[in-house]
Amino acid sequence: MYFKKNTIYYINFMWVFALLGLQMIGNFSALMPLLEDALAIKRNWIKKEDVLDSITWGRCGPGAAVINSVVYLGNKIKGPFAGFLAAVSFCIFPTCVILLIATFASNFMENTYITSMMRGMSVAVVVRLMTSNIDLWKKTMVNKHAIITFLICMTLMFVTPIPTIIYIIGTIVLGIVFVFIKAAFFNKVDHLYLEEGNRR
Repeated sequence: MYFKKNTIYYINFMWVFALLGLQMIGNFSALMPLLEDALAIKRNWIKKEDVLDSITWGRCGPGAAVINSVVYLGNKIKGPFAGFLAAVSFCIFPTCVILLIATFASNFMENTYITSMMRGMSVAVVVRLMTSNIDLWKKTMVNKHAIITFLICMTLMFVTPIPTIIYIIGTIVLGIVFVFIKAAFFNKVDHLYLEEGNRR
């Protein structure tokens, strides 16, 4: 009975992540509301904040950010094995679709209707990315420290050729420094960090 129950759970689990992979169009940020809806709101497997955490860790780690994030979420839900299954399931439909497109790409591109359709889809993807990034901005720019860090990084990105990994390390250091300064000189810690600590 236990084995049967577990098997059904994992089949359902894999199907959910497979559908998420099928729905992913454009940048990973566009998938964020879908992850929240499928995993946090409908099934209550994770909290909404976990999706934002997964994006942060996914982009900080080596390899494809989307796979890193999906592994993180799967592991958060049911452990390392679930993280592995989540990644495999997530890749099934996109892999099949891209193989079909790659096989018939030359024929597609010569068709005027297909070319026009692709241009229209490109506009829709840009709009979807913009709405997702606005949502991401609202969730991350929660205090003046986050805004200051963002402005510093944006300024440096435009005027210097610093590698992305340096920005990641720098923002980690800045975050730690902000917390310690506030704790040492103002005898308090920002509510965002307290919530983060409580979740962990």
